[in-house]
Amino acid sequence: MALASAYAISGLSQTEFCSSIYGTLFQEDPVQVLPLSECIPPDLFLNRWIWSDLSSESILLIPLEARISDVKRADAQLARDQDRAVRHHPPRWQDVTLRFAAKVLHLSGKSFGERGHYERLLHERHWTIGHNACKGARTDLERTSLLTCKLCASDMTAADDTYDHTFRSCQHPLMCQARAESDGLLLTVPLLTDLDRRLFPVLLRLVQEVDGHRICMGNWNSSQITQLDQVLLPTDSVAALSESLLALSKHLVTRIDTLWAARQQAVYHTALSNTPEAASSVASSLPLLLRSSMQSDSAMFLASIPPGERRNFKRSGSQLT
Repeated sequence: MALASAYAISGLSQTEFCSSIYGTLFQEDPVQVLPLSECIPPDLFLNRWIWSDLSSESILLIPLEARISDVKRADAQLARDQDRAVRHHPPRWQDVTLRFAAKVLHLSGKSFGERGHYERLLHERHWTIGHNACKGARTDLERTSLLTCKLCASDMTAADDTYDHTFRSCQHPLMCQARAESDGLLLTVPLLTDLDRRLFPVLLRLVQEVDGHRICMGNWNSSQITQLDQVLLPTDSVAALSESLLALSKHLVTRIDTLWAARQQAVYHTALSNTPEAASSVASSLPLLLRSSMQSDSAMFLASIPPGERRNFKRSGSQLT
């Protein structure tokens, strides 16, 4: 009965639940005959604890809810990589550090809106980014059009609109400006310890390389971790390393915020340039300063548009968000 209740809570079948927790050696015994029966926490009898850890498979009492979340998260990451394989893309979602990223982004302390914003960035889920928008394309021509970055495309050049392109190499003037300003600010970050002085130059170099945006959000891959390992010393403690990385990562998250705000403004500029009616009325008043949020950008541009044209602009602008 206890296991039946656990199956209902987890949403997993009996076979999936037992095999994922106990492996092939699963055997159900009365609690009284187990050697740890006297020190089992009372919550075990409410089916809120399980015996083994998902990552290490070691015998360990951990909350059932955490185990269920881990199983579902692992299944979702595997499904995303399988979907990428269908599109002939290499796997990437099983080589992640999502738990560390949650600490870097301080997701537990964010409001629902802020958390949703950072989770879409972390999981690369924005449909305004071409590599997501093109998934629904029915023809190769449509896919190519949706995948191409509209912010920096020209008759001579074109680039795939991906998160890596957006944060690292998009050549729209506002993106270049934001990137240069962020680079300058990062060079002024105070490095208070010897560990900081060893780690931060490597972080800055990785930010400029492929998938550098993952470094900024704490979602590192194995290759990036290996390069950071090379500057560590045997005397560096885990606590000191964690403290240093979390402190330095705050400045990298600011870079993501700055570049994403610049992209939102660049999208508005591009939309306005393709709308003759709106462009003629606001061309002389478009600001060049970056804004910290998409809401402020929206209010700024709507205030510049004649009242009779605002409805059309809102309709076209809503398709970008």
